[in-house]
Amino acid sequence: MNGPHAGTCGELAADGSALWDGYTSARDKELRRCYGLKLTHYQAILDAQHGVCALCGKPPTTGRALVVDHDHQTGEIRGLLHQRCNRQVSDQIARYLADPPARRVGLGPLVIPPQRLEALARRNQQRETKRQPKRRTLGPTSPASDAGPRARGDGDVAARLARALDQPAPHHRDK
Repeated sequence: MNGPHAGTCGELAADGSALWDGYTSARDKELRRCYGLKLTHYQAILDAQHGVCALCGKPPTTGRALVVDHDHQTGEIRGLLHQRCNRQVSDQIARYLADPPARRVGLGPLVIPPQRLEALARRNQQRETKRQPKRRTLGPTSPASDAGPRARGDGDVAARLARALDQPAPHHRDK
């Protein structure tokens, strides 16, 4: 068999459907070739992310599509990111989140007891309430959903990364 898809008959896409059932554009062909992802899958992920980068929450730059972020170890497609945001999601960070050092100390999984976890949550909520600046308005205010990521309270890169990877954010000491 000759041609660009020689030996690919029966190859499956990420969702288990036939991969080479006819692509609709050069972008569709590229997504299938690189990630086993059809353009319809890409669009579904983009729609689920409300058309914005899964990490920073900003829309794609005009003329530049969001790139496919994936786990280099498992091949799992995690979402769509700006190219610069994708560079921030290094394999090192992903490995840390998948296998943090506390899991390797030989004591089994270390888990905060529920009552302590509740106390921490209350303390963090109180701190967050104190940190919220008092807003002065000169005119009509816009809802927080229209504001940038910092105004929505998700400006912490580690927290955004954890949400993008669907894992709890690492706890760090306040300065």
